[in-house]
Amino acid sequence: MKVLLLTLSLSIGIYLGGTSQGLDCVKFKTGKFVLKDPVAGTSYISRNDHFQIETAEGGKKTIKLKIKWLDDCTYVLTPTGKSNDLPPGFPPDAILTVHIIQTTGNTYTIRATLNFAEGEYVHEIEKIK
Repeated sequence: MKVLLLTLSLSIGIYLGGTSQGLDCVKFKTGKFVLKDPVAGTSYISRNDHFQIETAEGGKKTIKLKIKWLDDCTYVLTPTGKSNDLPPGFPPDAILTVHIIQTTGNTYTIRATLNFAEGEYVHEIEKIK
């Protein structure tokens, strides 16, 4: 019986405390960031309360996205520009849902899903300003 109570207590503690423990998402809501991807290259992100602007390294391509925060650690991005401003395969009605799953110092890790593609994308992003 004691073992069952201990196991139950630990499980509840992990569930209640472990899901948001240590996440300081608020400091990542606005600012300037860098995302380094070995496949897509480096992108620079500038985010305010209403928009996120992503610029590929060298300024070759820029995309403006509307941002809506669902809670302190979850936000949704939707394109604001013309369809020819979007990356290839990115539809104008795209919805990108982003969950901040880890924060450490000036970096945070996201898990993102797209409404037009399967799978999840995990990236680490660094706040630079």
